[in-house]
Formats: sequence, C-alpha cells, structure tokens
Amino acid sequence: LFEDQHYANAVNDAFVEIADRVRNLFVRLRPSDSVPTSDVTLMNTVFSENKPIIEICDRSNQSGKDTQKGFMMMISGAFSAIRNPKAHSNFQISEEDAVRKLMLASMFMYKIDDGVSYSNIKE
Repeated sequence: LFEDQHYANAVNDAFVEIADRVRNLFVRLRPSDSVPTSDVTLMNTVFSENKPIIEICDRSNQSGKDTQKGFMMMISGAFSAIRNPKAHSNFQISEEDAVRKLMLASMFMYKIDDGVSYSNIKE
C-alpha cells in the first residue's frame, strides 16, 4: 500500500495488525474474559499500569511503573489519534506523515515483543 502511495491505508493496516496481535494475546491469556470491543480499551486493559496482562518491564520500582503507564498511554492514545479517525472517515495523508506514523507502529510492535518476552508469553 505504501509503495502505491496509499499512505493512510498503509498506516491504518499497520495499526490493525497491532490490534489483532494484542487481541490474540488477550484471548490466549484470558480465554474466559470478554474481549474489549474498543481498541483503546483493549490497549488500556492489556497494558494496564496496575494489573497488566502484558508487563513491558519490571514494575517493582517507580521507573518501571512509569514505563508501563507511559506505554499504555502512548499506545492507547495512538489508537485514539491515529487509528480511529482513519477507521471512521476516508482521508489522505502525506508520505512524510505516513513514514512517521509507520515508525511509531513499528516501535509499538517492538515494545510488544519486549513485553511478550518479559512476561514469558509463548506466541
């Protein structure tokens, strides 16, 4: 999509992949719980600062607590600010904006990798 200059769709698809991965992890780790229907709620639930399903790092000190909370806020905020507007309307973005947003999506996937590893989750 990106190479065909469908920049907004490329970004949207990247965030759909993140949501799908997190949703699949939620289902695997909490099979009897209802999956949140909102991606923002899903991110806040899975990466919760108080009772995370996936811990990004050691939360035994303030730095770790702040890191977990900050990641939760960043990823849920990105779904509010980047994913949801595209999902509800059809608009275009520049190549430069798409690159920045795709880099953010990539960073989120790497942080999820870190959390899966830290939490000893087998995917």
